[in-house]
Amino acid sequence: MSLAAARLASDRRAAASVEFAIVGLALFLTLFAIIELGRLAAAQNALSYAAGVAARYAAVHGSASANPASTATIAAQFAAAAAPVLGDSTPTPSVTFSPNNDPGSTVTISARYAFSPVGPAGDFASVTLSGSSTLVIEH
Repeated sequence: MSLAAARLASDRRAAASVEFAIVGLALFLTLFAIIELGRLAAAQNALSYAAGVAARYAAVHGSASANPASTATIAAQFAAAAAPVLGDSTPTPSVTFSPNNDPGSTVTISARYAFSPVGPAGDFASVTLSGSSTLVIEH
């Protein structure tokens, strides 16, 4: 081995930079994945929570109530509960009364949301989340 090659092989000044370039990439990709999974879990939780809030509103505002719930008021309750996490892209819920909104009947609130992961090129496929809640109408 020549003297110049031996000197280059024993030079360790940039070793930390090379090691960080290798390990840092894996570290940042793992951190990014954890953040995206947290966003996904928060969106799913918000969707389920909003469906529960809307179903509870419908259950206590049946046809025998002084202020019966309509599909529009139920959707407004859903949007208000989901908006802090989902923002402007809050989906419109599906409201189903079985058989009607009289006490003893059931109300089902369901919604679907297309979660779009954030990426450098924006080429990740969206994931469809869904949430629903069914309650018996009390009033």
